[in-house]
Amino acid sequence: MYETFSEDPHVVSVMGVEVIKGIQGFEHANMTSAACMKHFIAYSATSTGQDQAPVLLDPRDVANYYLTPYRAAVKAGIRTAMESYQEISGT
Repeated sequence: MYETFSEDPHVVSVMGVEVIKGIQGFEHANMTSAACMKHFIAYSATSTGQDQAPVLLDPRDVANYYLTPYRAAVKAGIRTAMESYQEISGT
């Protein structure tokens, strides 16, 4: 899987939360950092393996597999997110 830690949503969630804590936990001279989760959502599952290509996934797979790390990031207090440009199952 490109642009992620693993193909296992649990591993991605755990590692992502730790990266968020590391980045956003740094404060110096009244400056804060904002981690960014990217690319929302299922960007790495394109049908061609290329950027901005269609993603042909069942909505249930998106919700149960791909959404898991994003939920963990939101719960960890992620401050920013980068959008993605593909369609998911025609939408």
